[in-house]
This record gives sequence, C-alpha cells and structure tokens, in this order.
Amino acid sequence: MQGKEQFKTKDAKAVTGLTERQLKSWYFDSPSKTRQEGEWRKFSTSDVIILKILAELRKSGIELNKLFELKKWLQKDGAIKFLLTRINIGFSMFLCTNLVDYFGFDDDSEGYDFVFLIGNHVNKQGIVEIERPMIVLPLNGIVELVLKKLNVATELNTKPNEQLA
Repeated sequence: MQGKEQFKTKDAKAVTGLTERQLKSWYFDSPSKTRQEGEWRKFSTSDVIILKILAELRKSGIELNKLFELKKWLQKDGAIKFLLTRINIGFSMFLCTNLVDYFGFDDDSEGYDFVFLIGNHVNKQGIVEIERPMIVLPLNGIVELVLKKLNVATELNTKPNEQLA
C-alpha cells in the first residue's frame, strides 16, 4: 500500500458517510491537511481510516466532544501504521478506550486483557460493577471497508517499515 495517496473531500465523504461540514470541523487540524489557496483539502488513507472510526463511534451515540482525545491519539505517528501492520499479519484488531485517559489497540491474542481493562468487581450486595467502562470496537471490517472503497490495495500488504501518511 502506498502511503502517498491523497483523496479529495468527495472520496472521504463517500467512504465515511460524513458531510463536508463534518469533515472540516472534525478534522481541520490534521497535519496532512496543508493546502494552497483555492485548493481542496486532501485526505491520506490514514486520515480516512481515522475519520471512519470516529464516524462509527459517533453513529453509536457517543458525543462528538468525547471523541477529540481519541482523534489526537489516533493521529499520533505510527498508530494507524501499527494497526495496518497487525491486521496484515492476520490479527483481529480492536480499539479499546474509555475516551478519557486510556487509548489502545488490542488483538485477538490478548482477549483476556479485556476483563482487566474493564476492571469488574463485586460490590457488597453481590452485584458486579464495572470500574472503568471501556469501548471495544472491532477494527478489521472498518479498515477493510475503507481500503476497498478508496480502491487502495484490496489486500493489506503493508511492510513494517513502510511509511503511511
């Protein structure tokens, strides 16, 4: 997969289901959004993957203001590259977050960690309580859909040292 693909707003809209206004307001601060006067914004493959993840969480009812810390974490260097590399190896990948101070990817080999992430315990009345509510979002289908709709390599063929923008 080439890391240099740049997609127009109409492509990002078609893949994410977001409006042009949402794209601008949700992602205006992305470093890959540099543009010349009169030129339309361009989105990298990684940008569109991040926007699709955010759109899926928003569709499930999560308030937009709660997604901004997650967006910043996903935009960190190497986050999407790591995700794509792990999917390419064959792992089922999940986003695990409480949208406050815990952000991470987990894979199907670490499923037992989910119990510890959530932090269940039994209270005095014998009721199981969740100490740290977590969102666990499967990512393979989201990533594969984005790549297919953008007509980027249909198989994930990233190499560990390949640069993704």
